[in-house]
This record gives sequence, structure tokens and C-alpha cells, in this order.
Amino acid sequence: MKLLFVLFLIMLVLGCTGVSSGGTGGISLSLSVTPVSIRDTQQALLTISLKNTGSEDTTPTIELYGFDMSEWEDVDIPSVGILYAANKQIGYAAEEKEISFFLERIDQLPKGQVFAFEPHVRVCYDYKTTATSKIDVYSKEEFYREMPQERSISTKQTKSPLQVSIDSKQPLVSGDTLLLDVTLTNTGGGIVTNEECNAEDFTLLNTVESFNIEVNNEGCITDTDNIFLKKGQSTQITIECGEITTENPKETKNIELELEYTYYLDAKTTLLVEGTSDTV
Repeated sequence: MKLLFVLFLIMLVLGCTGVSSGGTGGISLSLSVTPVSIRDTQQALLTISLKNTGSEDTTPTIELYGFDMSEWEDVDIPSVGILYAANKQIGYAAEEKEISFFLERIDQLPKGQVFAFEPHVRVCYDYKTTATSKIDVYSKEEFYREMPQERSISTKQTKSPLQVSIDSKQPLVSGDTLLLDVTLTNTGGGIVTNEECNAEDFTLLNTVESFNIEVNNEGCITDTDNIFLKKGQSTQITIECGEITTENPKETKNIELELEYTYYLDAKTTLLVEGTSDTV
């Protein structure tokens, strides 16, 4: 009991706390409560902070969970609306939004006891990753005339919670089969799924649908469906794009990969409540 009360006093002095989540792109999320310690007759301000650090505009939904809401006054969480990504062309910075509301208990707790509650918030949003590469293709005559050195290709991608790299042997000789090693990495700190936001039955968590990939606007056939991809992990898929030809001595082909998915991100914080009731 003494230990809990000391913890209560320490947290009261600190005044606020929070836990942040987010990766290299997409929505970053933080949850904080002020003050972190209250009596059961007082209110605490809970604040959800969102920022779109990626390259796509999105309309996230938020859900509060982790403790019995029936013990607290009604909490009406407003809709977030569109959260805009940064746009350098028009000088628009990554949009941030804060949603705050009060937590107030309906009933009092036993006097002299300190209770810990852990509000959780979950943000869900739809997002897209686009990655591009280039590969050089030589005619047979030009290849043996120049004898170019073999090298890897580089990948550029939009900012998003899923990172993509595309690797292949280049240059190609006209008529060679193009094999692409595609690596997907979940760096956003959350869970990717094929399910829509607020789906009732999640059967495809940590799963990505087969992506679209094109070489000079001609699609490659991908036989991979429901790619398993856990938080912080990578998976590699080899894609065969058929024979790549050119009628020129040398030609650079454009490779584009597009991936659409739903993404979940969680954050939590702790609220300490000291009971004041003699009758509970």
C-alpha cells in the first residue's frame, strides 16, 4: 500500500506521460494523460496525437479500449477526417491533429487505495506504397561492344509503413528473362492486414495482398497471394517478368511496384486513480 501511494505522489509531481508509436512513414501516434494521477472525484485529460509522416493522404479511424468504459462518463470520440501528407510542391507540411477529452469516473473507489488504469488507443488507416526502379537493357551487339559491368539496381519509394526494395541483375541482354527479388519490410511499428478498418472478424492479420508490378507499363505475373509480414520483419518474393527486349542499342526500362493495404497502430498510457470513498 505504501509503495503504491509513493508511486502516486511521484507521478503527481511528474504531471504527464505518454507512449508514442510510429515508424518511417504513415501515421505516427501518441497517447498522453494529464495529470497522470488523480482522485476519483477529479478529471484527467486524455490526448490522442496523430501525424501523417508518409506520402499519402488518408482518413484514419480511432478506437479507445483497454479498460471498462462503463465505469467512466460517456466519451464521445470525434471523427478525425482527412489527415494530409506533406506536399513540397505546394509547401504543405505533414498534417498533425490532436483529439482531447476528459476521463471522469462514475463511481468512487475505496479510500486509501490507488488503482492503475491503462487506456489504449488504436488508429486504423488505408495506405499505399509505391516503389520505382530502372534497369538497363542492351542489344546483343551493343552488350558485347561495351561489355558493361554487372551492378545492382536502386529503388526509390514513397514514405509509408511498409518498406520495399527491388533487386535484380543488370544490365540485361535483349531477350533475357527478368527476375526481380522484392523484399517487403514492416517498419511502421504496427500490423498490416487485408481487412478493412473495424472488420468484425480478422482472419488475415499480418498479411499483404499480392502487389502490382509493371515494367514499362506492362504487368508482371505474380503468383503470391496473402503475403505473411509481421511487425518489424521482412519477407522476400521472387517475381518473373518474362523476356525483356529492346530494338535499340541500349534502353532503360522503368519498374514500378504498387501495394495497397490497411494498417493498424496502437499506443497506451497509464492513469493512477486514488480512491476517496469510505463506503465502497
